[in-house]
Amino acid sequence: MRRARLALFLLLLPLLPQDTTLDFSAGLSMSRGNSQSTRFYGKGIIKLKRRDTQFTISSNYIYGRGKEGVDTNQGKLTVSTEKLLWGRWRLISSAAYFFDRLADIQGRVDFSMGINYSVEKKTRNKFSVSASYSEEYEAYFSKTSLKRSRRLALQMNVVQKINSGAQFNLGATYTPSLLDPSDFRFEGEASVKVLMKKPLWLNFSMSERFNNQPPLATLKKNDIILLTSLEITI
Repeated sequence: MRRARLALFLLLLPLLPQDTTLDFSAGLSMSRGNSQSTRFYGKGIIKLKRRDTQFTISSNYIYGRGKEGVDTNQGKLTVSTEKLLWGRWRLISSAAYFFDRLADIQGRVDFSMGINYSVEKKTRNKFSVSASYSEEYEAYFSKTSLKRSRRLALQMNVVQKINSGAQFNLGATYTPSLLDPSDFRFEGEASVKVLMKKPLWLNFSMSERFNNQPPLATLKKNDIILLTSLEITI
């Protein structure tokens, strides 16, 4: 718990932002005919920067319904900080809440702290890798027991500006348990966004979540989602 308290302390450092970025996106897809489905997607990111510290709040929610009922119902809220140490190295800390109704996850809360190495060019191309230690608590719809685990989170992010009106993003996270090598997860997302008219972008993305030990044996280990959304960046 001491590590969790330290992570929260870093997250709640008083910040007087010198630079603020707001990023909101939403999408709605529908199909009718041989296949019938409706899917809604919403995402919001707020970044506050003060000198060598950045404070970020991000959230996303996906809901989908097909012929046989709800097929997607998941969301995530993350609060994180980055503190420049020296050169390209940063101290990172985060607290996150995640739920996935179809994957039987009523709530997953984790607190993490680690180190990040970033290479960023003036053209806004960026490459970063990070390693964090996290304490995780997971509750399920089908079980009364609470699962606690200690994990290592290895993350990689790439932002590549194709031209003035297009950008490619790639992110991947590998999260193994420190006590059980067979208990690991992988999350990846790739997206391309195209500028329509400032500040409006059209975003195409594909994400995959892989859980090698799902809560129920009847659940599939992987989940792939394709999304199209409109994004506003201020």
